[in-house]
Amino acid sequence: FTMINAGLPLHESLYFLGESADDEGSRSVATELADGISRGRRLSVVMGDFPKAFTPYHLGLVRIGENTGSLALVLKITAEHLEKSRGLTQKIKSALTYPMVLIAGTLLLLTIAPSWLLQGQLEMLKSSKVELPFLTRGLLAWSDFCQSPLFLLLVAGVVGAAVALGRNRSWRKKAIVFSHSVPGLGKIVRTAGAARFARALCISMKAGVSLLEAVTLSAQSTGDPVLEDTMKKVRGRLMEGETLAECFGGAMVLPDGFAQVMAAGEQSGKVVSLLELMADLYDMEVEAAISSLTVMLEPMLLLFIGIFTAIVLMATLQPTILVLQAL
Repeated sequence: FTMINAGLPLHESLYFLGESADDEGSRSVATELADGISRGRRLSVVMGDFPKAFTPYHLGLVRIGENTGSLALVLKITAEHLEKSRGLTQKIKSALTYPMVLIAGTLLLLTIAPSWLLQGQLEMLKSSKVELPFLTRGLLAWSDFCQSPLFLLLVAGVVGAAVALGRNRSWRKKAIVFSHSVPGLGKIVRTAGAARFARALCISMKAGVSLLEAVTLSAQSTGDPVLEDTMKKVRGRLMEGETLAECFGGAMVLPDGFAQVMAAGEQSGKVVSLLELMADLYDMEVEAAISSLTVMLEPMLLLFIGIFTAIVLMATLQPTILVLQAL
């Protein structure tokens, strides 16, 4: 945007961005975009060749900017949207890092502790003639299973299936739909979707997109199939002449109060500014909810680790004492 606003042609701006890009992927995309524009293709058309880099929402905004002659403004607004969206994503990732590390450490402890750290002691107990308690027999069975090829095949199969399903669009859609019904998590997912939708709708209206198209594009930008399906119904009601407040009032996927704020915005003529305010508010709500969730998860995970450690101690110390007494 800065280079275009300074009068530099679009293709030259993209060539410059490609040369200054840090990673090979961004450099390649920028160069391909510049080459396509140099050959006479429209920016929105060339961007469509890179579906992993540009969403339908961004393509729609750029297409509108091209048709209205306000491409520079649209690019500026799109950059702001990307910055805000990435900021929210980064906050979510940062908040979830510690509990994810704890979960990974717990799973690692479950597999490594019996199989490797306690291998010598377990072998001694297995070879002894003392009758072993139930906990010890269970720990020995789990240790043998973790060292078997079947366990490695099972882990590889689970990881492979998770990667394959993650790349499958229909399964990702099912996972998002399911997340809406999970207690605690569902509210966070809905609030995060509302934040993205409100910000995208605000930016779309700033860029001069018609309300009907803005609702559709903004729903697509969230990546939430439940929200997209809801907004299709909202669009139909808007076409029938209902107000924004009336349409959003029946949208259960949006947080309470969204419709009331829209009603206030329509009456005061400040829909865009209120959308931006709501997006910021929902961003803060998501951040606070995730922080609360991590605070709840931490003691639960630590308690689980403590219980597992106690079980291992009970399963190894008691039979070890029996073995020593039998000598």
